[in-house]
Amino acid sequence: MEGLMDDMSTGKDTGIDLNVGLDWGMDYGDDTGGVRDSDDMEDNVDTSDSDSEDDNNTNFGDDDKENISDEHLHSFEKQPHSSDAPLHKDAANPAMAPPYSSMYDWTLLDKVGNGKPYSKWESDDVVGYEFETLVEAAKFYSTYGCAMGFSVRKNTHTYSKYGVKNMQRWVCSREGERQPVHNDKENRKREPRPVTRLHCPAAFKVSFVEATNRFKVKQFVPTHFHHLAAAHEVQFLSSHRKVDDASKAQIRSLRAAGIRTNQIMDYLVNCARSFQNLGFTKTDVYNFVSADRRSEILDSYSEAALAYLQARATTDPRFYCRYTVSDGGELGNMLWADSTSQLDYSLFGDVLVFDSTYKTNAYNLPFLLFIGVNNHNASTVFACALLADETAENYVWILNAFLHCMGGKKPTAVIT
Repeated sequence: MEGLMDDMSTGKDTGIDLNVGLDWGMDYGDDTGGVRDSDDMEDNVDTSDSDSEDDNNTNFGDDDKENISDEHLHSFEKQPHSSDAPLHKDAANPAMAPPYSSMYDWTLLDKVGNGKPYSKWESDDVVGYEFETLVEAAKFYSTYGCAMGFSVRKNTHTYSKYGVKNMQRWVCSREGERQPVHNDKENRKREPRPVTRLHCPAAFKVSFVEATNRFKVKQFVPTHFHHLAAAHEVQFLSSHRKVDDASKAQIRSLRAAGIRTNQIMDYLVNCARSFQNLGFTKTDVYNFVSADRRSEILDSYSEAALAYLQARATTDPRFYCRYTVSDGGELGNMLWADSTSQLDYSLFGDVLVFDSTYKTNAYNLPFLLFIGVNNHNASTVFACALLADETAENYVWILNAFLHCMGGKKPTAVIT
């Protein structure tokens, strides 16, 4: 068994003829998880610099306005869209800022700008200011972007001869323009996303100064060529949407107690007293839960499941199991059937019931049953399978694996 595990870890197909013994296969393919929880942002600033655009949809429910002062209610309803009207009137006490996020440091806005309100800053008010670290500079511009109502992304950087980053430039997410190649693709199945890059000139650049061992501001452009987001819309900007570490710990604890994801979201909203104070959306929570679930499957339970199936194979020489592993080493699709199920299919496999509605397992994975009816008019199970997600490619893989398990015999009729 130890040798078999070694073969599986290297991705070898250790299949044996079905009529002789165990048929145990592993297929490598793309990760079919379907959810991407981008967590590669350096310095807690959005690093996206591709053709994808910010999704600024603002479909949300009413905030708990009874928990906000009259002054802030006024700013919610009558806040004009311009750089002269900041989202937070008092940078040192931003009542509408996500309170638990480490992306922001509101005290920095009071230290920079020569005492002027940050909505009135000009280039000379910020250029020349020095930060202790690059992380501090990143937090400053992220906080400024949250206060003003625009999304931030990295633009360019350079490294010293020692491999240390000595220059970093951030821009507004609407800087530049979309490359024409992304709009002129042939055989396009979907319409391109709306163009949101409008050559916005807003930028912020710092460079390392060896004499002071600090990062000095070399460029600051406060001008924008577009409307800025209102206070209740900032949480939908890409660089300001992030599930913080404290919320992740709470989500994991509540999931371990068996609480559903939508109930967890309601609890987090109640703790933060409004959706706006939370700093992320329900989609972000579902994405995190999905990625965390796949990580758990990879690290622990997947190995236990494979070990159990191998133990079954030692007692059943015709036991069949086949599964996929992604490029990242994550367990994907899996199908298995014992010798009794294979024998039943050879006798009663003319009509096949294909059911994929069961999601009662701990990971909410689609569980597939291949069922038929025997000569006693009783249901019999031909095979079982787990899917990474319900995509056409995964269903094709499962059906091909089922036919391979059953020696290529196709049913006369299929009921789904």
